[in-house]
Amino acid sequence: MNRQEHRRRSRIRRRIGVGILAVAALGAGIMFGVVQDRSGTATPTPSASPSQDLVPLRTTVFSVASTADASRVLAIPPLLIAEPVTGGESTALMLDSAMHAVGPAGEAPLRQHASGFGPEGLAGAIRNELGLRIDTAVEITEVDLAKILERVGSIEISVLLPIVEDGEEVYSAGFHQMDATELVTFLAFPFADPKIDETTRNAMIAGAWKQIATAPATKAAVRDAGLAADATEALRAFATLTSVTAIPVQQLDDGIVLDDLVYEAMTASLERIWLNELRPQDRPKVDLRGQTLVEPMLLLIADGIRVARMTVEPVAELLIETDDPAFGARIEALLGGGTVEAPEEPLRTGLGARIAFPRAA
Repeated sequence: MNRQEHRRRSRIRRRIGVGILAVAALGAGIMFGVVQDRSGTATPTPSASPSQDLVPLRTTVFSVASTADASRVLAIPPLLIAEPVTGGESTALMLDSAMHAVGPAGEAPLRQHASGFGPEGLAGAIRNELGLRIDTAVEITEVDLAKILERVGSIEISVLLPIVEDGEEVYSAGFHQMDATELVTFLAFPFADPKIDETTRNAMIAGAWKQIATAPATKAAVRDAGLAADATEALRAFATLTSVTAIPVQQLDDGIVLDDLVYEAMTASLERIWLNELRPQDRPKVDLRGQTLVEPMLLLIADGIRVARMTVEPVAELLIETDDPAFGARIEALLGGGTVEAPEEPLRTGLGARIAFPRAA
């Protein structure tokens, strides 16, 4: 082994070692105000098209948390897995951790929703941003992922471009055999190479997940992983990956912001997991401002409403401004009260209502 390889492998083991030491410092999940989709976690809904005999899908957000700096952060772009309840081939969509979404952490990247509110915070942001139903949200640590991959053994991973860090080429373009610690580092730590953009990096990560999922030893490794009892759902989701036929990557528009055309391209093939069986682009949109907004935001999302903008500021009363009295009454019933009136100032284009939600409401 040459000096460059030794230094790289030492760096990998240090990173994973720090994660192992930090397991005891893991934080808790989302606050009590988080609510699930009204479809419930145990009853996946069928397709919105009654004329088609389609198998219902169970949907799971699967994420991996890094503990290398003694705080819980989203280590790897999360996977949205759609699994037929009767078994068979599954589909998965890999989402960029940097994707901005309105969710429990406000308007922030997915990684911030996950860091502040755990896997349920991540799920809430994805529900709102993409309009997709999520039945469960599960998470494992990078340490647990390494334990599983140790049982899988070495896996051949495709590197699309040479990766250079600190002036040294740590990977040439082509195929590389990676053991568990090396593979977790490849997935979890950004490449410090300015030549590699987010799209290319995510394509390589999606390819690595596909290789993990299709490795012959993965099913047995998941079954015999020996993780804690509370990791059961996460292991079930990991096992589902073994039936995934493709892992497309969610594409960013202008690097950050997704527009409705991109949403449509991402969600068109996922009709059976549209939230409340409603085409994501057809959801009514609202602006929400006030304090302690997580609970009302999640109530709105669960009712098929998209929160387009969330602003934290003090407000005096629960006020629903809309030009549609029926929509206003729907929001009033959902939030348990309030005054519905015509907007004092015109609503933004495409907006159905503007809601002020006070702390004491």
